Amino acid sequence: MAYICNTYSHVILRGDEYNEQIQIIQVNFTYGLNKIGKFHDTEKLRVYYMQDNSNIKYVNNMIIYELNMDYFMKLWYSSDEKEIEKYKYIIMLDLKKKDLENLSKKDKVINKYMEAIEKINEDPDFYEYMSAEEDNRKIENSLRSQWKREGLEAGMKQGVKQGVKQGIEQGTRQTKEEIAKKLKEKGIDSDTILEITDIEV
Repeated sequence: MAYICNTYSHVILRGDEYNEQIQIIQVNFTYGLNKIGKFHDTEKLRVYYMQDNSNIKYVNNMIIYELNMDYFMKLWYSSDEKEIEKYKYIIMLDLKKKDLENLSKKDKVINKYMEAIEKINEDPDFYEYMSAEEDNRKIENSLRSQWKREGLEAGMKQGVKQGVKQGIEQGTRQTKEEIAKKLKEKGIDSDTILEITDIEV
């Protein structure tokens, strides 16, 4: 939300008046929402607007699309060629270079996307807004808070059977291991993961 509001304000600053003709769209590629019940396993997308409880829009030109990337990445790993072809332009947004190259064979759109990714990584304005280090710091802080909450909840449930202290420790350890695995998948280095979770990966 902070990002989309910042983008909105910068677009307004470029002109002389508030302009609702320019659409400000944020696309979130989100993981793990199935586990907390925010998405159903078969749900691909949620759309959010800034509106009141009567569905009257406060701002007409600000939209957030939240893609359930767990769903789309399951398709990629399922090797279902028909479904992959249908959603390849979403799937490609989360692939590493080697997988992108496999997907891009004879596809001009994906090849252009790969070129655009290389250009944006060289754009100083992009780095000025959010460096990889800053993004990682925010991810780490968010995950740190998340595993503390989840660890406490898991520990309290287990604590009913085995004693509160032992249950919290066990729940926290299990959650830390899951968080460490997710951090590793996101490319966070092992020393940082150890510092955050006390888990070696």
